[in-house]
Amino acid sequence: MHSLFKKLLLHHPELQAEVADLNGFVEPPRTYPPGAVIGRNRSVPGAVFVISDGWVLASHYLANGASQVVDIRLPGDFLYDQGNLGSSVGLEYVAVTEVRLREFRLSTEALLRATSIRLASAMMAEVTRDRQVITQHLVNVGRRDPAVRTAHMLLELAVRAEKVGLGDAHRFRFPLTQSMLADALGMSAIHLNRVLRKLRESKLVSFQNSMVTFEDFDAITRFAGFERGYLE
Repeated sequence: MHSLFKKLLLHHPELQAEVADLNGFVEPPRTYPPGAVIGRNRSVPGAVFVISDGWVLASHYLANGASQVVDIRLPGDFLYDQGNLGSSVGLEYVAVTEVRLREFRLSTEALLRATSIRLASAMMAEVTRDRQVITQHLVNVGRRDPAVRTAHMLLELAVRAEKVGLGDAHRFRFPLTQSMLADALGMSAIHLNRVLRKLRESKLVSFQNSMVTFEDFDAITRFAGFERGYLE
């Protein structure tokens, strides 16, 4: 089952028939290699893509070339923009792993008009969750202690990965490099290395073979002050 459909049915199980109808609105998947910039040549103005497989960094670029990772997109997440996807407002999507995308044949507005009110509301709820995630990332960088913000980000990614079958809340595959995670957390790679060592020595989390494991899930949840309601 498509990752987007898994997410929609997880939150709205009553929409099974309507969610299945979304297959008629999406193009065959396109594949992007790691490091590729996504969405440069979209076919529909204001198009929306959904990730079938793979992880994507969403970064905001400044005029001087500096950038900031504002979100990490997983399977089932949307990639969208009001204008030229990936470039018009300095937002760029870059594949972390090999990524498969499917593009909706209609623009966002046309797609919402073509679906039932219930399904359109469910899809808009997914967009709202995207915004809530970015809000948490802003709070992370601005107000949380470096160790707390790191633990909070890892817990969030674990919950999001669990929703689309990529692990569970206690253990999940983590393909990001240390420098990518540092950028998302607003700190240097050297500082992040010290933070990760502190979390490991506190027996809260371990990293091995691109897997993150929470050694004491309750303890790290308390440490991070993590409440998953914004992801629900």
